[in-house]
Amino acid sequence: MDLEQYTIPKAALDLENLLDDWRWLLPENYTVLLINRFAEFLIEDLSGIIYHFEPGTGTLREIAKDQDELKEVFNDDGQLSDFLMVECFRKSAKRFSDEKRDKPRNWGVEVIKRKTATP
Repeated sequence: MDLEQYTIPKAALDLENLLDDWRWLLPENYTVLLINRFAEFLIEDLSGIIYHFEPGTGTLREIAKDQDELKEVFNDDGQLSDFLMVECFRKSAKRFSDEKRDKPRNWGVEVIKRKTATP
């Protein structure tokens, strides 16, 4: 699986500023390991515990005691695909691609072009 297709590059983001409003929920010291395309984070604290942080719901839950356990979790039952929301991402990308090929939609609203009067 190509992770880059389903993740947001961390280097392009000011993570400290981005997560500042969530300091009350996040561990005091942490490293962002991964961000999926739906802005959910994998975060590792100083002791090595890995958390899944979902800003949309304001939840932080422990998913692994360390990176070795995280690998086991992700190798089991397609958990990595679930975290990366692979199927949802594929459907969204397909829908966007299909809509792009379709003709522009009117949505029942008539667009009226008016000439502007020149003084």
